[in-house]
Amino acid sequence: MRSAAQILLVDDDSELCALMTDFFSRHGFEIETAHDGRGGLARALEAGFDLIILDVMLPVLDGFEVLAQLRRRSAVPVIMLTARTGQEDRIAGLDAGADDYLPKPFGPEELLARSSGRIVSRDELAAALYQRESTPHERSLDVHMSHLRKKLASGERTLIRTVRGVGYLFSAGSSEAE
Repeated sequence: MRSAAQILLVDDDSELCALMTDFFSRHGFEIETAHDGRGGLARALEAGFDLIILDVMLPVLDGFEVLAQLRRRSAVPVIMLTARTGQEDRIAGLDAGADDYLPKPFGPEELLARSSGRIVSRDELAAALYQRESTPHERSLDVHMSHLRKKLASGERTLIRTVRGVGYLFSAGSSEAE
């Protein structure tokens, strides 16, 4: 049984891949890289990765196409990583099945911190998704969380917990049932 989380980084920037491989390795993760969309998709479908970090602007197949094909066969969590920062790009990525969208440039610490072990408020999520505060009766965030829970379901293990009155908590080690 493997002990380290397996990450696939699909990005055509070799220098960025080397830096991220070094950074994540020092934090106990195993990271593999692919430098074009076709190779990244093939690798993602061959092995059981815990996370895929996917650039949008890739040679051969772009990241949106890779994500679309991946979602037909896998529910592995995907973080889109891209210089395309427009709201329409973020929404397209999330609507296509990405679990998160991180614009370049970014700090690797921010990527490492995405959601795990930190409570994220409804207002933070609404700001990231809709560029506004959430409203008390809004259910769209609940629907998104329900879909994420289903995608990430692993037996009795719940990866996303609701913290009543506060927000949501992603925890890879959680075993509480909702």
